[in-house]
Amino acid sequence: MEKEIRDSNSNSFNKRVFIGLEMDQVKEELTDIQNQLRPYTEKGKFISKDNLHLTLQFIGEIKDSDLQPLKEMITASAETIEPFYLTFDHLGQFTKKKRQVIWTGIENNPTLFDLYTRLQQTFQENQRLKIKKTAFLPHITIGRKMLLTAPIKEIEPKLSWPKVNTVEVTKVVLYESKQINETLRYLPIFEQLL
Repeated sequence: MEKEIRDSNSNSFNKRVFIGLEMDQVKEELTDIQNQLRPYTEKGKFISKDNLHLTLQFIGEIKDSDLQPLKEMITASAETIEPFYLTFDHLGQFTKKKRQVIWTGIENNPTLFDLYTRLQQTFQENQRLKIKKTAFLPHITIGRKMLLTAPIKEIEPKLSWPKVNTVEVTKVVLYESKQINETLRYLPIFEQLL
């Protein structure tokens, strides 16, 4: 079952979008991990609680006329997937220009990879949108442009892992990335229920 979040049929501007999974059930726990990392952080920006999510596929700029076909592709990819659970169980980092992207990793989950594979197949079959295929490493970004006092693998054992670290995935969300009052927000514009 699909759900329209807000009117996105206006012919205003292009939208910058991505497909992701909500992490609402564990946002407090993810924020707790961020707070525990603060003493080990020299510089950087922690992701706001409202923007925490797991990205399935970055799309980029699309025309308003591409929005409906994109929704249909999401529906086709996800409609036969049942709700499932994800467990985040470790921290990791990507390094770019001496700064790190800090993330929490997801325990291996076949249903998540099945969903990702179905999305990729649907995009490949539909040539309307040119989607860049990238390696899929499921994670939730919790900090960007970070400069830590030590590598994350040295810091992680000093942290207290949250008791609740599992989230039920019940929908796939199409988000718009938008600046509102000089703050980056990820706004849901479409949901496909599992």
